Amino acid sequence: MMRFLDTLVVRLILVSLLGISLVHVLSIWSYEHTLERELNLADEARLAERILTIKRSVMAVPETQREALAHDLSSGPLEAHWNRARGSAAGGPGAEQWYGLIARLRSGAAGLTSEDIVVGTSGDPHTALVSIRLPDSSWLNVNLFSTSRSGHGGHGTLLSTSIMAGGV
Repeated sequence: MMRFLDTLVVRLILVSLLGISLVHVLSIWSYEHTLERELNLADEARLAERILTIKRSVMAVPETQREALAHDLSSGPLEAHWNRARGSAAGGPGAEQWYGLIARLRSGAAGLTSEDIVVGTSGDPHTALVSIRLPDSSWLNVNLFSTSRSGHGGHGTLLSTSIMAGGV
């Protein structure tokens, strides 16, 4: 039996199994990484569209009804308010994670310049206040909360790889 395990065929099979397992792990990691990035981009696009929809809705009603409408359109990780004053100061820790949202807002609304959108964060990088200047020089102030999806573990990858290795 020992002589059989020492043959070239067995070594070739072991090297092949190791190579297949390594390629499988790398492909799963690549797929999960790409999927996470695409989900983040889709969430960012949906958030920008939602903010712009609130902006258009608030602009369509008289000033006396704007705050109530903005508050009614708020839900989940987004809380909108209308005010004559800008609600945020630019910058803060973690503000760079929101720059993609600024670009999406500017591309989704004609006439918005970089001076019309201000993003600021407090001490918590998971929260931000986005202020958007309306054409009448009033402001739509939107409080945002960012959740991180990276909290789920990689046990699915380990299980999938183990099942694949056992099956081969």
